[in-house]
Parts: sequence; C-alpha cells; structure tokens
Amino acid sequence: NYFNLIEQGTYLFRKGYELAFIDEMKYTRNSNNKYSLSIKGNFITSMLNDRVIIGEKKFTGTHEEIARQILNENFINPIDVKRKVNNLSLKASRSLGESTSLEVKNDVIGDTLNDFLAEKELSQIINYNYLTNSLEYEVWKGLDRTEEQSLNAHAVFSDNFETIADAEYSKDLTDYKNFVYVIGKDDKTITVDKVNGRRREMIVTSSDSVDADLKNKGNQELDK
Repeated sequence: NYFNLIEQGTYLFRKGYELAFIDEMKYTRNSNNKYSLSIKGNFITSMLNDRVIIGEKKFTGTHEEIARQILNENFINPIDVKRKVNNLSLKASRSLGESTSLEVKNDVIGDTLNDFLAEKELSQIINYNYLTNSLEYEVWKGLDRTEEQSLNAHAVFSDNFETIADAEYSKDLTDYKNFVYVIGKDDKTITVDKVNGRRREMIVTSSDSVDADLKNKGNQELDK
C-alpha cells in the first residue's frame, strides 16, 4: 500500500527530528504472496559528502572553527551560488577542539571532517527542524558513558537489558585454509598442518631458507 508513496519520496523523517535521504528501495513478493518493502538510506549529515574541496587549501583555527569555515565556503556562502544549500545554517560556536591547521587537496568534505574532528574525539551532525524546514550544522562532543566513570549515566548494551534491538551472527569459511606448503629460497618446501576434518590446502612463497622462518611464515598465513 505504501510502495507508490515511498517511490516518489526523497526523505524519511521520524520523531526526534531525525531526517534521512532515501538511497535504496527494495520491493519483494515471495512464492506465498507475502509482500515486503525495505527502505534504506543515510541520515541528512551524509550530505556533507555531496561537496568536495577543489584544489589545495590550508585552514587554521580550532577544530570547530575550521569545520565551520569549510561549511561556510562550500555549503552556506559559496562563490558558486549553485553549490549553496538554502536552508542550512551554522549553530552557535562553542570553540571545541584546540588551535591547529588542516591542509586539504581535492578532498570529500564529510569524510575529511570526520577524520579531522575525531582527532579530539569530536564529531559533526546536521540537525533538522521539521516546523521550520531548516537544517543546522553542529560540531559536538559526546559524553563518556563507560562504566569506568561516575559523572554520566552508563550506557550498557545487552540482551538482558533489552537495549539491543536486533542481533545477527554469521560464520563464513569460504577462505578458510588449514594446510600450507611454504616454498622458500631455491624451492625449499616445508608444510604446516593444522587439519581438523576437511583438508583445505594453500601455497605460500617466501625468500627465506631457514626451516624455522618458513614454518613461522606458514603459521602466520594460516592464522589469517
């Protein structure tokens, strides 16, 4: 019933003012005539990867100031007005991070800033206001919720506490090997046998000629 509605959509929005782009839609019907509609996407902050920094540039300031400079030049007040995102603004600065510099060259903005801000355990988010249809960029610092501290409430993820919505376990033996022929210098060959059940062989080459080194090489490869 919702297929046509979703097909024409661009965004998904839910309570808590979380906004996401629709990137993937999958509609299925099985042999029992059971219908399924799967919608996937990324939160609106992923739009930061829609822009790139052209050429080589250097920015200076605190981590937050540099992030705000880059947002202003590429999203909010760009020289090329076609790059402007009209409903995006910057949240008031909190001077997070420390004085530093950032050199970039033809980089994707979102990923670059994620790595840069992570240096000081900072992150970035774009908040959506449904009532005004506006977006606000923010650099933020999360709270330490580990059990080693007492300042903030702990965040514990456990089936017993019902704080895990879904769980999945998988096991893949496609590339598993348990017997290796190690071929060293002058075609010297030794074997390492870790077979337990079905024998699955592989070959590894090495420039070594000492048995111990070749054996160590074989064990390393099997451990992978």
